[in-house]
Amino acid sequence: MEEEGKKKVMVAIDESDCSHYALKWALETLAPDLITSMQENQKKAAIALLNRAKEICIQHGKLGNPKEVICATAEKLNVQLLIVGSHSRGAIKRAFLGSVSNYCVHNAKCPVLVVRKPT
Repeated sequence: MEEEGKKKVMVAIDESDCSHYALKWALETLAPDLITSMQENQKKAAIALLNRAKEICIQHGKLGNPKEVICATAEKLNVQLLIVGSHSRGAIKRAFLGSVSNYCVHNAKCPVLVVRKPT
């Protein structure tokens, strides 16, 4: 059960610079007090999370389509805001490569904030 007045925010990240920028932006803009407490537990939690995710993926033999997994996870966790980074691709590249952020904007059950790294 959620504590009264607390909101859940999810930041979807991958290995891209724009994704890391979105995480940095969210932490600096939305949760400055959270940074200190997160740093203390960050390594242990990240390692445990990645190890568990790896075990699950090995058991099922696949990871899944990132855009679908992100939206499904946001819905399952009942987050109030999903934050994703933008690669700032043009229309042609998006048409061929697809866009995770565009998919999330149109398919997530919660509001989606797309953060683009300044050029």
